Amino acid sequence: MEQEITKTQSETLYVNEEGKLYLATFATWSKFIAIFGMVVSSLYALLLLVGLIGLSTMNSYQMSYYGYHGLPYDKSGILLIIVIALAVLAFSIYLYSRLLLASNSFKLALATNDSQQLTRGFKSLRFLAVVGGICCIVASVFFVLNLLMAFSR
Repeated sequence: MEQEITKTQSETLYVNEEGKLYLATFATWSKFIAIFGMVVSSLYALLLLVGLIGLSTMNSYQMSYYGYHGLPYDKSGILLIIVIALAVLAFSIYLYSRLLLASNSFKLALATNDSQQLTRGFKSLRFLAVVGGICCIVASVFFVLNLLMAFSR
């Protein structure tokens, strides 16, 4: 078995063949997910842009006729929606690009036995895990706040 950890001046980690197989599979699927996510995020941005342009051309009568009573139809409301949507889009594309970076680093590390590339891939994964955890905490806080607001009426 090649899985050996030695602690000297620099720590060395040898990954066995089964670990390399799992890493290669992860790299392939994460690359697919990253590219797919970037494409879907871009299509979402295009759809959002078309919808907001359509929404901005409607006047208040048309909006009430079609049942859009609660949506902001003035220019400042639409601008706020655009800024928030673009921020979310940029954030998601950035996360998918980090996943693609991890995938490419793992593939390169496996092909060249380069431990620096392997470390770079794990660094990207660590970043994704930390950001994902923070997003889960923030989403949970908003969920609890929404529950409190819903039951306080």
